[in-house]
Amino acid sequence: MNTNDALRAYIDLPSFLSITNHGTWKRAAHLDLLCDALHKIEAGTITRLIVNMPPRHGKSEVISKGYPAWHLGRHPDHEIMLTSYGAELSEDFSRINREKLREFGEEIFGIRISKASASVGRWGISGHRGGLVAAGVNGPLTGRGANVAIIDDPIKGALEANSTTYRQHLLEWYQTVLRTRLAPGGAIIVVQTRWAKDDLAGWLIEQSKTGGEQWTILNMPAISGDEPDSLARPPGQALWPERFGVDYLRSVQATLTPYQWSALYQQQPIDYEGALWKFEHIDQHRWDKNRPLPQLKRIVVGMDPAVTSAEGSDETGIITAGIDANGHYYILADSSGVRSPLESARETVRAYWLWHANDIIAESNQGGDMVSDLIRTVDRRPRVKLVRATRGKRIRAEPIASLYEQGLVHHVGRHQKLEEQLCTWNALSGDSPDRLDALVWALTDLSSNTRLVPTPIFLSGGGVHT
Repeated sequence: MNTNDALRAYIDLPSFLSITNHGTWKRAAHLDLLCDALHKIEAGTITRLIVNMPPRHGKSEVISKGYPAWHLGRHPDHEIMLTSYGAELSEDFSRINREKLREFGEEIFGIRISKASASVGRWGISGHRGGLVAAGVNGPLTGRGANVAIIDDPIKGALEANSTTYRQHLLEWYQTVLRTRLAPGGAIIVVQTRWAKDDLAGWLIEQSKTGGEQWTILNMPAISGDEPDSLARPPGQALWPERFGVDYLRSVQATLTPYQWSALYQQQPIDYEGALWKFEHIDQHRWDKNRPLPQLKRIVVGMDPAVTSAEGSDETGIITAGIDANGHYYILADSSGVRSPLESARETVRAYWLWHANDIIAESNQGGDMVSDLIRTVDRRPRVKLVRATRGKRIRAEPIASLYEQGLVHHVGRHQKLEEQLCTWNALSGDSPDRLDALVWALTDLSSNTRLVPTPIFLSGGGVHT
């Protein structure tokens, strides 16, 4: 490396990233914007930064794998705290920064890693007070300070994101642990893919609107929409077109639920306000799929048919459910999907025989005779009951949501797409989720055809539900 390259790397974060990644790191418009914000963090002109970007778009490469080393090179007496959802990931980030300074620190900044303090979880700069400590959320941070605290993806996945308990725990950790470690004038960087309205980034943004700390926010969806984003892109533009074009992103979208795409890729979590179903009501009464089921008195397969299997068409909802002698309901399987009418009929019949069901409950609003005829074309033996929607969807759904609230419905295992439809559907939205409809038909039939008084049931996690 010549003197000019070393000087550029000292002054300019993108140059540092390019050199220390041996030329493999490439600039892009959104990464340049990110680097500009980090320059302001380093200079102290901003001290609070939230970065919301989709997966695999380079946010951690810049913020967690490169910026700490560059900042310590320029401020070797500063302490940096690097956290994530788990210690292993944080230590991976730490190791990369340590190795960059081992290889380039003396040449670019005139510094070296301390031999006395060089573990992957905590290392220092020789002859200086500064260094880096890495920990997971809830990790050992007590007694350690920070001039810069980085929180990179504090939520591991959907299980944590959907848990009110975990999200509350994360906020308490931020308030009582990480925030109290910050030095006067210190900076906090929160970088994450959005998961929920009230995730850490969402909570901090809402606090800033009511007198809380003010944050610089970089919000960059995978595909720009009608609302202006931090790059001021016109609608329909990919965030990183050189790597992930619009066609590729649309193919990813096709594999995700609307909730997943809106939150993870578009950084716009769907508001659950107004939803009849609450995730806590599902999760608290979930039945372990490895635990034997009680004897079920009646089993049905609910079917909400789609008219066509063309690209972009609705799914056919196929939900298998049963009821036991205590008046508790069990969601046994979700076989929904985009299929031709005949393929959907085959799948419904398969579920009927697999679970030894009593009836197939099929909505007849979408061509009832055709649905019945197709099922009988596949197999004439299953009993088919056609039902017609004569009342509004919310009126039909409310009694079923009430069963969940009472702890009477148990999902056997996890049915992610179904649960997301339940917990994000709002009757005012005008949409008609097919899995939800099939579930409502199945449970409505079970509840109306089995007159039972609910009795207590003991779950393996402790507690009694009635």
